[in-house]
Amino acid sequence: MLRKGLSIFVVAGAATGIWVAGDPGLQGAAQDLHVSVASDGSPPPQLPSSPGRIDPFAGTAAGPGAPRPLPEGQADTLDTRPTFRLVIGDHDERVPVPTPQTHPDRAIVYVLTPKAARCTGWLVGKDTVITAGHCVFSTSWADPSQVRVASSVSGERGSRTTPYPICTARRMYSTTGWVSKNDEAHDYAAIKLNCDLGTTVGWLGAGNEPSPGGKAHKVVGYDVTHQSQCKDFGRFLNLCSGPGAKSVESDGLLFYDADTDKGESGAPVIVPASCALCAVAIHGQSRGHGTGLHMDLNHGVRISERVLKNLVAWRAVVVR
Repeated sequence: MLRKGLSIFVVAGAATGIWVAGDPGLQGAAQDLHVSVASDGSPPPQLPSSPGRIDPFAGTAAGPGAPRPLPEGQADTLDTRPTFRLVIGDHDERVPVPTPQTHPDRAIVYVLTPKAARCTGWLVGKDTVITAGHCVFSTSWADPSQVRVASSVSGERGSRTTPYPICTARRMYSTTGWVSKNDEAHDYAAIKLNCDLGTTVGWLGAGNEPSPGGKAHKVVGYDVTHQSQCKDFGRFLNLCSGPGAKSVESDGLLFYDADTDKGESGAPVIVPASCALCAVAIHGQSRGHGTGLHMDLNHGVRISERVLKNLVAWRAVVVR
């Protein structure tokens, strides 16, 4: 849900986690709310002049390995809150993904943080996960050592497993618009991992797809409520796909009628007709707050050319 009343004071040169490129660049940085903010105070990476697109990659793993237990900690609690605000229409149309251990579904990952508890993300490179900004930054940054990222997660409460390596974060990025202004049109982020999970499981593509509004789409993310249509053999956690037909672009956001649920923040929004293995938006918020489209449709950050520049720049960063 949208947070209220967040204030951050920026002092040039201080270790606030917000980088200021000296007085000459301050005005420009303030105007561009997509300027990167790093969890460790690192400067924004250099942006590409023409981002092109990120091409998908299937990964090197021929198949899943032996199950590995996934530590859950405080997030291993059954969420029984009502979900009616997340479903568009009378029925939840999401279904379990039948093959989460194969590409492209294994490139969509489960993100566990001590701040947001449970989210979804998706790989765009060997060590880079894209997710929602509020998954890694609330009133402060999540502790990188406590961020867990895993692919193809399933299982009962208290005994969840993944057949692939479990990674933690080395650094996280979000935007000035999210960290300092709580602006949902800038509610997106990247997690730089301590392992090359993407080499093994692959990644999704991303691009500034022309006019995704009005096209059939789907949102693919992790369900954590165990009380919806997306259930598979009684398991507590499943990767779910929600189809949608109605979508509208407005003010840097893509609004859509695909059903979502708690845990799906950061999930990729995919328009199969444009690119079946590419994301066109980053799911961030459920319907039910604000007015107009915000009240009626789920929504997330549209991957515009400017957003894509950040994704490409974050992907290129090497963190040691």
